[in-house]
Amino acid sequence: MRQRPRRLINQSNNQSPEDPPRVADLTSLDAGTFKEAKCDAKPKAGQNCTPPGTAFNFLNTTANSSPVTITVRENFHNFSPDLTPNTEVITFQFAG
Repeated sequence: MRQRPRRLINQSNNQSPEDPPRVADLTSLDAGTFKEAKCDAKPKAGQNCTPPGTAFNFLNTTANSSPVTITVRENFHNFSPDLTPNTEVITFQFAG
């Protein structure tokens, strides 16, 4: 059986030290939403693209700066049956 990726969530200020740690189990990555047509073009401001078959959304804010986003879906829990679904958009910044 393949194990899903898991990450431990830090204790928050609202949690008592006796509370069990929170865990996030990855359930899926959303597919990228931009078209692939401009992925091979010379970089310029305003371009966007998603390489085929990936979750990455590239956006050229300038000719030398490109944030990349992915959308992650996960379930939070405390090792109990109670699950809290969560969606995060994670952004990475490339420059140079």
